[in-house]
Amino acid sequence: MTATLMLPAAPPRTLGPAVAAFLRGNCRHTKGPKIGQPLALDGWQEHDLALIYEMDERGRRVWRDVMWGIPRGNGKSPIAAGVGLFELTDRDDAPEIYCAAGAKSQAKFVHDPARAFVENGPLSDYLSVYRNSITKALGGYMQLVSADGDLQHGGSTSAALCDEFHVWRTPKQCEVFYAFASATQKRADSMLLKITTAGKHADALAALQYAAAIERMELERHDVLRRGDGCLLIGRNRDAGQLMIWRGAPEDADAEDPLIWRACNPASWIDLDEIRRLAATLPESVFRRLILNQFGAADNRSISAARWDGCAGPVEIPAGASVAVGVSLSGTGETGTGCVCWPREHDAWEVEFRRFEAEDDCADAVQEWLLDVAGRYRVEAFAYPPAQLAVVADNVRAAGVSPWSAPTRQAEGWFWGDALMVPASRELLTKISRRGLRQSADGHVRAEVLAALAVDRRDGWRMTAPGRDQEGEVVHAEAAFALLMAVTAAQGVLDAGDGWIEFWS
Repeated sequence: MTATLMLPAAPPRTLGPAVAAFLRGNCRHTKGPKIGQPLALDGWQEHDLALIYEMDERGRRVWRDVMWGIPRGNGKSPIAAGVGLFELTDRDDAPEIYCAAGAKSQAKFVHDPARAFVENGPLSDYLSVYRNSITKALGGYMQLVSADGDLQHGGSTSAALCDEFHVWRTPKQCEVFYAFASATQKRADSMLLKITTAGKHADALAALQYAAAIERMELERHDVLRRGDGCLLIGRNRDAGQLMIWRGAPEDADAEDPLIWRACNPASWIDLDEIRRLAATLPESVFRRLILNQFGAADNRSISAARWDGCAGPVEIPAGASVAVGVSLSGTGETGTGCVCWPREHDAWEVEFRRFEAEDDCADAVQEWLLDVAGRYRVEAFAYPPAQLAVVADNVRAAGVSPWSAPTRQAEGWFWGDALMVPASRELLTKISRRGLRQSADGHVRAEVLAALAVDRRDGWRMTAPGRDQEGEVVHAEAAFALLMAVTAAQGVLDAGDGWIEFWS
């Protein structure tokens, strides 16, 4: 693998400039501050199109099978829509152009911009728009296809645009892809264009083809913004007509480096402050996958070791401080972890932990510890799983330990619904990412904090238990949930008596 500085030169023969001119002349922005204006291409987009549309000395397409990897939010779908329209209008052999994605709703991300480009621009004089297709009078069409629907055998593909390729993994999706791939031999200069962001499934077609490219293609690693960033990978297999353009960070890249963020996300409309916000609110593995476009980031831990260790420091909670407490027990109740959180308005919040173990039930040990904590601090809020510790909460109430309840709920104690877990997980990660916590936890607690996993939900992500390892042993993450409970409850004791801060509203 070779490495060069900045972008490689455009090939000597390419239709890339013609495609870029077509997009500027026929496609207009359909939303945002530039609505109605001609679609403007960044230099990196023109560069990549020049590579994709390289022609040989006979004027034939060099690359018939292209995978274009771009991080989320960098304008993949509108460019794919414009490419599809170019292929439809440029060819005179009654072309068959297909816009496909893992599901019909995703395929619309390409087809809908294409419809808008036609309806709101000069192409409306030449093309007709229907619900799931765009046709031209001289013959040919651009068809919306769902990879989870009926099989697509029998066509004579001129170009197939596979969007969100990282989710293509089911038997139906694979069959649709292979139907497209095998149909390209029916047409001269046909093209299979796969546009994707790195995915989380190792068995998805995008992940498998990326791994094959790394192993078999002739690779060039290019720097984008500074020497050594290596955020542009180009792979070629000329014999097979295969090209890969991958804009993403190398595996060992620093996920907190803004120059790496920008090198991976070159789109002019992307605000670096917005990426900074995502860096603080997304689990590192998710950030690396969606923003840094790394396939290797399969680790789905909620809190990374680097972020947790970055919060390490001396912890000393003064006597009489107003604190919040969280306790999480294992499913059997035989082990558990408690966390005391001292929230401060203008400094890092300090947290300390206590591990519990018992032959049958930790409830008595938890109660004894809570009474000790109440003797040293003012326990303004105690968050706990009510199914396991409701009796303990009642027993320590007389000692000044106030059971916690969410502002939107009447019942005391923690609850595990997404309405609380999603925002609470996000806020905890943000505080850790921004060094808003200070902890001096031992190795056992560290292992439990790092064991908690992240799972996707409709409104974001949430922390979840890891379950069992490959040997069938339970993986404990009680410290992570005790910390989550304590920090969430501590939002209400920044200023004693001022009420709860409803950060999830």
